[in-house]
Amino acid sequence: MNGDLFIFKGMVTSPWRHASDLGMITCVVIGDVLNQGQNVLVVVTGDGLIHLFCLLSQTANAHKQESEAKLDHCISQESSETILPTYTQKVPANIYIALLADIDGDGQLEFVVAMTDRVVRSYRWRCTSGDAEAGGSGCLVAQHKWEMFSQIGSVDVNSDEFGRQYLMVSQPGGTYVSLINANGLGVNCCCNSGQYSTTMWNSAACLVYATFNNNIYLYHNILMPQLCSRNLLEVMEKEEGLCDLLSALQVDSSSPSELKQLYRWCLYGQHPQ
Repeated sequence: MNGDLFIFKGMVTSPWRHASDLGMITCVVIGDVLNQGQNVLVVVTGDGLIHLFCLLSQTANAHKQESEAKLDHCISQESSETILPTYTQKVPANIYIALLADIDGDGQLEFVVAMTDRVVRSYRWRCTSGDAEAGGSGCLVAQHKWEMFSQIGSVDVNSDEFGRQYLMVSQPGGTYVSLINANGLGVNCCCNSGQYSTTMWNSAACLVYATFNNNIYLYHNILMPQLCSRNLLEVMEKEEGLCDLLSALQVDSSSPSELKQLYRWCLYGQHPQ
């Protein structure tokens, strides 16, 4: 809640850099958001602020005279240095998903965010004078806006058969929406599945595919590869040497409850009650 950000480098257990008083952090993204050939740390907060940290320039100024070998030695010895945002901008306060992607195929990255009011937006950095890392001015300019019909579960980047990237939005009920930007126009499509009436008396499992070009397609009786679910207990039974290992751990291999507790502890660190 205090907005503390810690950066760790390599295998060193103490923070390399840190920032404080940023507000409630909801998203952290690293990438070339400025489209200037260097990574920038982007921090989004629940207070409706985006902080940009150009760590390359700050690190270069702080260690201008140090060699690489000496720097590696000093990282483990020096205390964490405080970093300050290079740029801060006001944005809506309900952002909870953020990513960087080239969604229009022009070679420039867009900053894409999802909000709790079922809205997806894309921004792009527009530099007005000089480079941001050199003290120049600029800002994130809104590019596109998509309003979803239900809550957003996640947003990811996918590619079509031609290698072009587009956004894939997941929603409750197994629904996925593709956000494709063609020549500056947002073209949306979505799909869903369930039991639908194919005749007056019968319902069948169907796939519904809808586009915003006034077309709705209903597919049924489709043969698709089946992916069978597997039980972890059954999979582990086939592992060689499992019985010896369980005996050494004093776990009854014939007791499903003990095995479940053991696997839960191994996977999630939850100790038996």
